[in-house]
Amino acid sequence: MRFPKSVTILGRKFAVKLVTTEKLIAVTGQRSVGALDFSGKTIYILKDLSRDEQFLTLYHEVAHAVQSTVGLDQITSPELAEIWCESMANGFMDLAKIVR
Repeated sequence: MRFPKSVTILGRKFAVKLVTTEKLIAVTGQRSVGALDFSGKTIYILKDLSRDEQFLTLYHEVAHAVQSTVGLDQITSPELAEIWCESMANGFMDLAKIVR
């Protein structure tokens, strides 16, 4: 499966960029493997990850985008949001393996 340059989530188009560790630190202020810039409509993914890890991270950030689009990020603790996004990402990975 080809890695997307953009994704549309609930009608909002987000650019998807594979970036260096330095760029992710500049975006998030910390070391991470992915980040969502909701207002900038951009998802950043660490380019040094394996392809499967890149997709898992993309799915995680997509889950954050869904949360933010529908307002769940306003009523959910950061800890619970991370658990939900990681769970959704793993579910998406399982589904992607079936449809490949």
